[in-house]
Amino acid sequence: MERRDLLSSFVWFTIAIYVFLTSIRLGVGAFNHPGPGFLLFWSSIFFAFFTFLLVIMNLLAKKNTVRLVDSWKGVKWGNVVTVIISLIIYTMVLTKLGYLLATLGLMIILFGIGRMKPWVLMISSILTVVLSYFIFYVFLKVPLPRGVIAF
Repeated sequence: MERRDLLSSFVWFTIAIYVFLTSIRLGVGAFNHPGPGFLLFWSSIFFAFFTFLLVIMNLLAKKNTVRLVDSWKGVKWGNVVTVIISLIIYTMVLTKLGYLLATLGLMIILFGIGRMKPWVLMISSILTVVLSYFIFYVFLKVPLPRGVIAF
């Protein structure tokens, strides 16, 4: 395992421990009555587990030295810029257009980057918006911006 991989794993594991301790201080609660630190608690456990798994996988893997400059080869910078700009626009229009329309537009753009067929893109986008709406608004009772479509 390279030193930089080991160092980054150590940093992320330390962050996971900090979040874990903070969540306990906030109060975890139970599944049927979660406390303020509930989500942080479970997120930190999963994060620490996957960080530990990454260390183990890197220790067992063959040693391939990769130069830092090679890490950036093949990156499609146009896609990166498209995602950043679409997320900025999404945050600006979310309250005006509402959750349903703004998220549908964002999903169309993000799935469009993947070069999907148009009918798959539309079905995936609509399905993502509808499922996320039901999960957050209906089941979890999270207030979402209404915008031009009242729901």
